Amino acid sequence: MISRRALRIRTFQILFSYFKQSPPPSVEIVKRQCFQSLDKTYYFYLMMLSLLDEFRVLEVNDIEKQKSKFIKTNDSTPSVFTKHPFFLALKNSREFYQKLSEYKVNFGADKDWVITIYKNLKQQEFYQRYDQLNHPSKEDSAYFIEELLVEYLYNHPLVEHYFEENSQFDLDDLYLSLNLVLKTFEEFERSGYLKIFPPFKDELSDKQFVENLIHFTIQNYSTFDDIIAKYSKNWELERINYTDLLLLKMCLVEIMYMPEIPLKTSVDEYIEISKEYSTPQSYVFINGILAYIIKELKEKGLIKK
Repeated sequence: MISRRALRIRTFQILFSYFKQSPPPSVEIVKRQCFQSLDKTYYFYLMMLSLLDEFRVLEVNDIEKQKSKFIKTNDSTPSVFTKHPFFLALKNSREFYQKLSEYKVNFGADKDWVITIYKNLKQQEFYQRYDQLNHPSKEDSAYFIEELLVEYLYNHPLVEHYFEENSQFDLDDLYLSLNLVLKTFEEFERSGYLKIFPPFKDELSDKQFVENLIHFTIQNYSTFDDIIAKYSKNWELERINYTDLLLLKMCLVEIMYMPEIPLKTSVDEYIEISKEYSTPQSYVFINGILAYIIKELKEKGLIKK
């Protein structure tokens, strides 16, 4: 399922675009755009699982072709995907294929790039090494999946190109989808049961979280300017990194309007997001400003947690 941090990041990306538009769209349109993009992210998760299953099917086809040859050779056809427990679990999962049907996941005209990636994959050292193992251990199976997802697919130019062409948030969606696939495998390793994650951990709660984050950030945008300006003594608002300002305001929404979220959780999350999406020293600035603001809000009784 899509994590709360991923929900924060996607909301940040949508709001970043919203505040750059003139005139801006309605709040309801922004919410709809955000949820549509999250649906797309979940689609990509299923698509990457389907890509793995396509590799298994292509390998089965190779094996069948080799068996059908009249002249036997000493060359053996690899059987990596047909013996890996995770790929066998995908093959036998009714839930998996139901999800693919529900979200209309299929490669269609994109089949050629799937075949190209598969053929190139068979040349990789980690693939050939796994194929040579007679009785792969759990550690061997886990290492193969990590190499396949984290090193091979994440860095493959054809996969990158696909996401650049089909996703508004390209490499972010690529990372999120592969990360979800990896978590699916880790859960399978832990439990011995293949579980296809739903889009949200708690759909009602997570969707309300996103809606509130969008609504209160937009509603209080100017008010938060005044609060931030009070404690950024050596910085005029116009000189503060726009990304830092938006992250500060989103964090203030959680602090002031979401009593169910621990204060430390909100602060830590936005500091970590700033490390990835802003300047190298942004987290220091954000942490310092938030410390002053939280102290004042507590003194005024405006923080209910």
